[in-house]
Amino acid sequence: MTERAPLPILHYISLEKIGGVERYFTGFLSHRSERYAPRHGVVLREPMHPIFRDEVVRNTEGTWYRKRLGGLKIPKYPSSLRWKHQTRVARKFAPGIALIWNLLGDVQALETAKAAGLTTIYWERGLGWFNLIGEAQSRAFLKGVDGVIANSHAGRRILELGWNHDGPIVVHKNALRADATPPRRTPKTGPVGRPFRVGVVGRLLPFKGISLAVHAVKKLVREGLDVELRIAGSGALESELNALISSLALQSYAKLVGEVADIDAFFDRVDIVVHPALREPCSNVVVEAMARGCPVIAGLVDGMPELIVDGHTGVVLEPTLPLSDYAQFGAHAGKMPEFVYDPKQDTVVEPRLLDPSDIAREIKGYLEDSERYVRESGNAADHIRTNFDPREQLESVYGTLNRFLAEAWRDSVQANVAQREPRSGSEPDPLAGTPEPTEPPRGGPFAAAPSPTVRQQGGPFDDPSSDN
Repeated sequence: MTERAPLPILHYISLEKIGGVERYFTGFLSHRSERYAPRHGVVLREPMHPIFRDEVVRNTEGTWYRKRLGGLKIPKYPSSLRWKHQTRVARKFAPGIALIWNLLGDVQALETAKAAGLTTIYWERGLGWFNLIGEAQSRAFLKGVDGVIANSHAGRRILELGWNHDGPIVVHKNALRADATPPRRTPKTGPVGRPFRVGVVGRLLPFKGISLAVHAVKKLVREGLDVELRIAGSGALESELNALISSLALQSYAKLVGEVADIDAFFDRVDIVVHPALREPCSNVVVEAMARGCPVIAGLVDGMPELIVDGHTGVVLEPTLPLSDYAQFGAHAGKMPEFVYDPKQDTVVEPRLLDPSDIAREIKGYLEDSERYVRESGNAADHIRTNFDPREQLESVYGTLNRFLAEAWRDSVQANVAQREPRSGSEPDPLAGTPEPTEPPRGGPFAAAPSPTVRQQGGPFDDPSSDN
């Protein structure tokens, strides 16, 4: 049996902030696949957050910055200097995979990776809901990549309905992070000697809908219920949310706790999680919360019903309020997606808001029905254990990357044959009757490039100071 060659993967990603994509990426790196034996490298635009540094160093062969070489910034002009630097880095992983994480429209990554001979795969994890770079550039990017992975059926439909993408898309739903604490074996039993604690986790951005959870808790406090809110995350709305909490006289009931390094411990300290996002492709927060036995209340939007079993592991609520109502809840619309996916109608629609009264009603239902709470807590952890195993999911992702790689090689072979001098009618087709390749042969065009024995000058990382 021929030994399988390692699978070289060069990741293009942003790691400056702490979020679901970034946490999932470090879990992805930590998974050891004996079957595919991946070699990992990382290309960044800006310095990574310190929380990710050790994990990235431990699990990759190197990290490179697009605009820096060693401790020196590469001049913007002539542009060929940065181009040469980036293609030189990409060739270290050729002929392998360039995996572009949630950077829709990143033509620079696409073109330099292709110039170096890499098969380019875009992993859609939420950016498809936004038109940040420009429609023409994003469409050109999608047309140029060799394949797309989406982290939900909703993500696939956003690319198909919203961007008219007709290329290959493979869905791999978010599993539990490979480096996360395994799902609970026993359900939570609810609070003893303390308030019923509601958790919210996410970047403090307008489309996360966090102010809606604050207003829901206000309604419960007015009813005299013993409840408190803990919000984990950081972002542009921190001061705005603190002001909202003060204006509602909730300082004793609601607190922003900032970025949380041990997110599993946070979920262990709360009883239920509210995820009021207006747009949510396939939330890592929801998966991780359920794994720790937290029933989740979220909106019937995008990929949420693909994760939460309504009435079994949490509640999926219909968003009923128009976006124009957002200001009355102490929030501004800010940078919002132009559309979201409606899973009931299989179409794209304008974003809508969850009604805080509906959120409050469901929180109260768990607080007052302890049997229901314990039952759904156990269901949530069992659901993740059974259906969202990280090792199975990551092995499946590696299999998809390997198939995309083999298909690119097959297409390249067929293109080369087609460019040859036309054969006579009696001349046999050299590809006729041969099976399509399923993986690259060892020693052939997909054999791994030699692993670097030393990192680039200046240590394992370029100078991490930021630049424009």
